[in-house]
Amino acid sequence: MLCTCVAAPIATSQDKPRPKAPAPQTDFADRAPPAGWSSPARAPAVTPNPGASKSPTPNTPSTQLLPPASAKPAVPPPALPVAKAEPRAGRAGAAATPLQPIFAGVGSPADLRALGGAIVRMQMQLFGPEGAVLADLPVLHWVDLGAPRLRDRLELSGDGAARRVYGRQDGTVFAQMFGLAFAELTEQAAEELEVFGLLLRMPWAFDGPGFVVEDPQPITVAGVRRIRVRVTRRQPPAAPGGTGKSVPADRFDLICNATSRVPEELHMTLGRRGKTVRVVLSDYATLGRIRLPMRRTFLGSAGEKVMELRIVAVDHGQQLGDDLFRPRR
Repeated sequence: MLCTCVAAPIATSQDKPRPKAPAPQTDFADRAPPAGWSSPARAPAVTPNPGASKSPTPNTPSTQLLPPASAKPAVPPPALPVAKAEPRAGRAGAAATPLQPIFAGVGSPADLRALGGAIVRMQMQLFGPEGAVLADLPVLHWVDLGAPRLRDRLELSGDGAARRVYGRQDGTVFAQMFGLAFAELTEQAAEELEVFGLLLRMPWAFDGPGFVVEDPQPITVAGVRRIRVRVTRRQPPAAPGGTGKSVPADRFDLICNATSRVPEELHMTLGRRGKTVRVVLSDYATLGRIRLPMRRTFLGSAGEKVMELRIVAVDHGQQLGDDLFRPRR
């Protein structure tokens, strides 16, 4: 998600002062769910999973996927459970990219681009410490998969909750709440758009000049053989004469099935935060010529389920105008 889905009461009178943006939460376990949401649009369904029953949504403020940049993790990022590297065999006739065996199982970057503009409806569930469902919330994501430029729009709304719209296009990000621009949410919106956009575009997005992909590495996880492909985001060149402290590069570990090479987990370590987010990828379904994980389960430091994103429907081949990715006045 994942997402900045923080709810706040909606003003009912035009003469009330403009609401302040709520402060972001600091961690998965600290999040409380937003007030009830309603889906702003309904796309024709590609529905591999008919959907689970919804739990009542408490009327308490809510959520975001990532902690603020200033937050420091209470515990070190979790390592792969019982993971050990195995000796590598030499690769005769190496593929053009280490990602090629993965693309053979899920489709190529060209297959992803062929989907064009897409409207993705998702349900996000939040879980408490004991595993109880705290909230079941809709998220709507407009995304341009057919162009090299990054164009994403997220809409988070509901009865009694703040209606939030985030968008990015050509490096420009906007954030709106209650139909008004909220500059103080822009940085948070940029991070949420990056995470949502990456989750939908990976592993295909890693096959580009902005990433360095290492050779596949055999590992053993809990006694099961897996293949790890590590991807590192390229760092921008340092500014001449700059004295700022360097930030570690973002790192992404694709943990793949040893036979099919289909990704089964994604471990994201964002450099400026220093925290690893572990996401289980499951319920693959065919969409066009690609295979897409329709369920993404976020795990906490002890392996507990803290959040789950389930794709309910995808409507692709859509013409998405630039106005969708700009603030509406």
